[in-house]
Parts: sequence; C-alpha cells; structure tokens
Amino acid sequence: MSKMNYDKLFWDLINKSGKNAYKINKIRKEAKQQYGKKDINEIDSIFSSYYSKIYAKFESLLGQSFDEDDDGVRDFIFYILSKGKTAVNQFLNTKNTDEEFKDMGKLTVLIQKMKQLFYKKSKYQLVEVFKTKEFGNVLSIDNDINVTQLDEKNYHEMIVHVPMAYKPNAKRVLVIGGGDGGTAREFLRYPNLDVTMVEIDKVVIEAATKFLPETAASFKNPRLKLLIEDGSKFIENYKGPKFDVVAVDSTDFNQAVVLFTNKFYKNIKKNLTKDGIFVFNNDSVYNDKLKLITRPVKKMSKIYNHVYPYQLFIPTYNGGHYTMMFCSDTIHPIKSPIQTTQWCNLNFDTDYYNIGVHLGSFFLPNNLSKKLNDKLNICKLPTNKNSLQNNLQRGGSLKPPKMCYQSIVNLYDVQHDVIDKPNILMPILREIAKKINLTILKECYHKFEPQGMTACLLLSESHISIHTWPERGSAALDILSCGNNPANYIEEIVKLFNTTNYTNNNFTR
Repeated sequence: MSKMNYDKLFWDLINKSGKNAYKINKIRKEAKQQYGKKDINEIDSIFSSYYSKIYAKFESLLGQSFDEDDDGVRDFIFYILSKGKTAVNQFLNTKNTDEEFKDMGKLTVLIQKMKQLFYKKSKYQLVEVFKTKEFGNVLSIDNDINVTQLDEKNYHEMIVHVPMAYKPNAKRVLVIGGGDGGTAREFLRYPNLDVTMVEIDKVVIEAATKFLPETAASFKNPRLKLLIEDGSKFIENYKGPKFDVVAVDSTDFNQAVVLFTNKFYKNIKKNLTKDGIFVFNNDSVYNDKLKLITRPVKKMSKIYNHVYPYQLFIPTYNGGHYTMMFCSDTIHPIKSPIQTTQWCNLNFDTDYYNIGVHLGSFFLPNNLSKKLNDKLNICKLPTNKNSLQNNLQRGGSLKPPKMCYQSIVNLYDVQHDVIDKPNILMPILREIAKKINLTILKECYHKFEPQGMTACLLLSESHISIHTWPERGSAALDILSCGNNPANYIEEIVKLFNTTNYTNNNFTR
C-alpha cells in the first residue's frame, strides 16, 4: 500500500470515529484486524505527526498548565482532527506574515525578521530561512528554530566533541539527521574519521547550503557519505561495520518521532561497537516536572550501562538551558579517562567546547540531579579513599586518580606454530590492538632457538607484550591500556589463539 493510501486510510478512520473522534479506539481495533499491525503502525505514525504539529501551535498556552500527553490535551487534538483533512491542513499551513518570528513553546522566543531568504514546503515539513540583526541567518523547521548563525557552534561542538574526547582515534561515525551540516562539520575535523550522514529531507540541506554556508561546509568534504533517506529504516537494515559513535541530531516532532522509539534505540545499540557512544539532543531544563529529561534517562537505562544527560547553553533554544544524552556500555562520562593530551594536541579552534566545559556539563542543577537519584552529585557520593568526592576534597581534579587498565592473560593448549612463528603471532597482536581500538607506534620481537618468542607492540595508550613457551603450548599475554579497557574484549582476544583454556586477571591502576 502506498503512502498516499495510508494517508487516505488515516482520514477514513478519523471520519468513522465520529464527532470528537470519540470512537477512535474501537475503529482502530477493527482496522488492525482488517489491515494488520504493519499498516496500523504506518497510520499511527501519521497520527503522531499531526499530533506534534497541532500541539506545537498551542504549546505556548497549553504548556504552562498541561503536558503534551495529558488525556485532556489528547482529546482536544482529536477534536481538531475530527474536522477533517482540509480544515486541519489549512490551520497548520497558515503562513506567518508578521515581521516577527515566534518559536512558541512553554517559553516563546521572539526574533525580529529583517528579510525572508528561503521558504519551501517539503514532502515532510516547512523549511524557512530568514535574516535577523542579532542572530544572523536563522533556519526554522515547522516554525521551530533549528539553527542560528549566532549560537549553532554551542550545539554542534557539544554533540560531537563530548563523545570524541573519549575516542579521538575512532574510525567510523554515523549522524542521523543533522541536515544543516554542523554536526558532520565538527566530526570531519578529526582526520581519521569516516562520517556517514543520513538525512530524510534534502530541502533542509538545500536551505543550509545556500544560506548557512559555514555550517553546511561539510557537504563538500569527500570523507562525508551523505544519504537522503529515513534514518530509522537505514539503521534497521544496516549490515556494515559497526560505528564507534552514533549521533542523532534531529527535531523531536513530525517525521522524527520514529527516532525516539525503543525499536530505533535498540537498532542503534546493535550497530555500535562494544565501547561505542551514542549521543542525541534531548530537551531544555525549563519544566519543573523535568519529565522530558528524566523519561529518556529511564528508557535508555534499560539499554545501556551508563546513561547521563549533559547540559549546554544555547540562547535561541527554548529556555536557553539545553541538554543532550550520553549513552555507553563501557564509558562512564566522569570515571572513564578523557584523552585530554591527545584531544588538546589536535588544536581545534572551538568557540564553546573545552575539556573544563565538558566535565562541568555532566554536573546538573540540583532539581534535575535529585530526579535522577543524585548519580553525579558530589555531596551524595559515598566517601572512600578512591571516590571522586574524596579526590575533590584533597584539591584534586575532576579526573579520577586511575591511570590505566591492565589485563594479564595466561593461555594454554595453544598450537605450536601460533606462538612460535612471527608471521602468525605478530598479526594476532596487531588484531588485538585493532579490536581494542589502540594505536600502534612500533613493534618488535625476538625469536628464541629452538623455539619460543618474546614480542611487544608499543602503543600510544601503553603496550601489548607476550612471552611464549611453544613446547608447553602456553603463553603469557600482558595488555596495558590508558584508553579502552581490554577486559571487555578478553573472549575475542582468546579466540585469536584458537584455544578455550585460559585464565585472566584484570586490574585498574
């Protein structure tokens, strides 16, 4: 069934549901039996799009007393939908001819227009660019501020450099959304990165390329693989190499609603490396209930071990005090080491981001911190000699005293040639470094007679060394890393030696 037929079917169901759509649940159940789950999901996505658009029209008034998902608000939106497609689209598509642009949320941002530069209704949304005195050129999507020349770097630097400071040697990054180009631009500063960007609406790219050229500079970079398609479907069907970092830079309405579902989040996880990081734009800290931040934390905590919102300040976003979400299974935003020296040596000329801002961004205001069970509230941390709290009280830095991770692996029942021939053993050591994402600086070995080897890889992050006893089928492997923790890769490492007989001990030093 085509999308046009889905749209017709949606409005048929609305019409059948009566005045105020009071029979919608009954009609939907009947349709589900007739058409099936897949078709109903398509219809539900159309409803979600209309729901977001209609609520956005009233948010500046309703948002002061009502949440978007309140039953009364839902009934009100069904009442509007019951008026039919023509009336609803006429209501939604009324063009603002004022000289003022209003981004109407719970707080309304009012910007004085100087000149309309771009106005186009795409298949998905209304895309506008207008010139202003204070903020430069402003890109808006469905009357919602998306990017301004004044403060776009605050946003784009924080969504990129926060994850990259832990993984400056990352190889593959995925950006979903980000049609203005700013997120891809920041990732492409890292010369080792290949960036894939999936944006659903080419009209956003067209507008940014013409009127936000500094932000959209990434589209000329040959290391950017740009795909114009649905990001949720891309990640669901993706079969390629896993990504070190995934960043979702999207709106939170209309076509983007599928990017906030459990199914989408699980597909992201499936395509991340074990030590990968997932970041996405979240919401503003202006709601006393703070549900728009605490709900995603609760949802993501069922998928990742470490889930932390972090904050930034961006004047033209609703309330000015904004958050993003950091998710990883192996990297804790404070306890895991930031590759400070390596990142600083890149000499990026950033406007907003630095390592201090990075660390401070995870320490949230108390009202939000309490809602999140005081995970990083220094005053609430247990006192012990290794705690972050104790380190701060001694005048230490926010970086914990840990230096590195060490894994010592004793291997047994290994085939003679695997640990006696350099042309077999050395590629295995290189593969270990690759799996843990460690950087080889130099390698060396000594071959003993009649058998046995000692070999070492010198790494930016420390070393990998091994001593072998081929006559016994055994070897002693030592991995010391100030980057990723080798303990997370032990089973994969042992498989390289084609044995299941081993012992290992892991240390934090």
